[in-house]
Amino acid sequence: HCFLRQDSVPICPKCLTDKSYIRQHWHLLPYNACHKHECELLSHCPECHAELNYQATELVNYCCCGFDLRDAHTPEANSQSLQLSKLLTQEVVRGGTNGRLYELSLSRRYGALLWFYKKQHTRLGNFVNDNQDLVQAVDYFANWPANYHQELKQMQSDGQLMQIKPFNKTAFKQIFGDLLLDCRQLPFRDRNENFILNDTIQFLEKLVDD
Repeated sequence: HCFLRQDSVPICPKCLTDKSYIRQHWHLLPYNACHKHECELLSHCPECHAELNYQATELVNYCCCGFDLRDAHTPEANSQSLQLSKLLTQEVVRGGTNGRLYELSLSRRYGALLWFYKKQHTRLGNFVNDNQDLVQAVDYFANWPANYHQELKQMQSDGQLMQIKPFNKTAFKQIFGDLLLDCRQLPFRDRNENFILNDTIQFLEKLVDD
């Protein structure tokens, strides 16, 4: 639910020119670039600058002022926003390193993106205004699990600096916080389908062995 737009729904003028109907993925907050035409979505009318929301106006091709949205021009999207949009629509980016996310089903991709956001924010209250964090997730998962393991090693190192008891008497949470709690359900509850949980446990097992 946190991925869904609540107040307005941007559009792609070129998509409306192709066929006049609202695309389902326009309702997704992280979807800000048309993966088909590789341009930014239009969120405000170029004529009256009103925020677009077909659910309020009941108009698909026109703004409430009468401007034909199919005549609007939108700039070319940047590569990260475009890759994120393709992730959200089960598209594959050709000619590059796709990263771990492209191997997942669509629902697991959403779970991984939500895990990435929650890793940096304790609350989802600002999810609407922080889509830039999800754009950064494209590069983050492209380097998975090396960058994630580096973060865990840093947590281990920081914990050792503050350690006052032997490890066998030190609480796990004191070193790693809610690490396991945060990834036990995202991107999926079944451990066999949860690559984040599996990679976390593999790191911890190696840490114990070392």
